[in-house]
Amino acid sequence: MEPQAIKIDGDRIAYRAAGEGPVLLLIHGLAGSAVTWRHVMPALAERV
Repeated sequence: MEPQAIKIDGDRIAYRAAGEGPVLLLIHGLAGSAVTWRHVMPALAERV
């Protein structure tokens, strides 16, 4: 789950991807970060 980034309309958008199967998008709050999901992502990535 290494951080990755893409540019959309000149803005850098950071994301992390893990697992296979249907996509589940986790969104943190305005003042949050990916750390919000640090314990949840590995468990979700194991499920298909």
